[in-house]
Amino acid sequence: MTETQSATHRPGEDRAAAITQAAQAAWYRSIGPRQQEALVGTVAALALHAACAAETPDAAAIARLDADEFNRWINEMWGSAWWARPDLVAFAAPVIEWAESASPAARTASLAAARGAIDAGIFPFMRRHRYEVDLLGFLVQDVHTQTAKKSGGVFHTPSDVAALAESVLGAEVGYERRDFAEEFCGTGELARAAAESMRAHGIDPARVRWYLNDVDATAAACAAVNAWIWGLGPLVLVGTNDILADPVWVPTAAATRRGAIRHRNELASFATRAAGLLRATRALEADAPAAIGTAAHPVTGMSPSGGAEHCGGCAHVYLRQSTGGPRTKCALAPSRRHGPDVPADLGACTSFAPRPAGTADPYAQIPAPRPASETAASL
Repeated sequence: MTETQSATHRPGEDRAAAITQAAQAAWYRSIGPRQQEALVGTVAALALHAACAAETPDAAAIARLDADEFNRWINEMWGSAWWARPDLVAFAAPVIEWAESASPAARTASLAAARGAIDAGIFPFMRRHRYEVDLLGFLVQDVHTQTAKKSGGVFHTPSDVAALAESVLGAEVGYERRDFAEEFCGTGELARAAAESMRAHGIDPARVRWYLNDVDATAAACAAVNAWIWGLGPLVLVGTNDILADPVWVPTAAATRRGAIRHRNELASFATRAAGLLRATRALEADAPAAIGTAAHPVTGMSPSGGAEHCGGCAHVYLRQSTGGPRTKCALAPSRRHGPDVPADLGACTSFAPRPAGTADPYAQIPAPRPASETAASL
């Protein structure tokens, strides 16, 4: 590789290193080296949002959030991601699940890390360099201790090395191959280089089957997030097997992928049926208001408002991320964790409070799921 070729990789990598170091410095000042998957998950959420959002994210608005609000934003972001790509979010669970039960200290540290990454320019960087640099690879490399690196083999593959390996591989097997397998993938740098090479040769990476495995669960989770950032398409499997001890990991990963898509589709179908039932119930209420006007509110247990307000406009309704995907909940319900979901057109109770103008609509933040057929053929 010539000096000129090598230099083309350095500016992006230097910027990525600066962003991850800024996030780490803020994190460690706030909480120390504990719960590192939360640090990685925070940066992964920002990176995915920056790379894949329809519009450039409002960095100032996110940075102004307090710790609880930012934790809610992360959960809602992953919840929306789950509806769109349950197949990848299922594999990214190790860097996502911490946010649902994050301690106050972890929330504070997460916000500090996010502000550090935002101030260092993560949003414009990801919009410009999403395909060129493995940002999460730099972060995972840094947060592992030297002992973990030596015992677990956690080392980031430099982009120049990955590009060279991909060029040799491409010359040997040809760029028309339809499978890419890397069983010590780390955060996926070789896959990124392969996808970049495919695009340069007029091949869409989304038409390739990607098999990415790494024994380190955090690195594998980042590979799943990177698969979305890098546009690897719908045919991605991610595993966390120690292939030296157990080389057969693909069937388990395929079952996880199918299960995640099936669960999302089942919830979407249930929501559709529930909405139809609710509309029918409302029609009956209109015909016989005296018969059911005094029943307790089905979510809060309080008295109905008797007015025209609906839960969809109430400030007490919020979006909560769960392992089954995003759920609309009411802060007035007796059990915030296990209470029923709140349909937007459900009649409000007497504690109805109009949602302030300009605040986020929790229902609008849950994207309509795509049919299973659009997630491409099964692996």
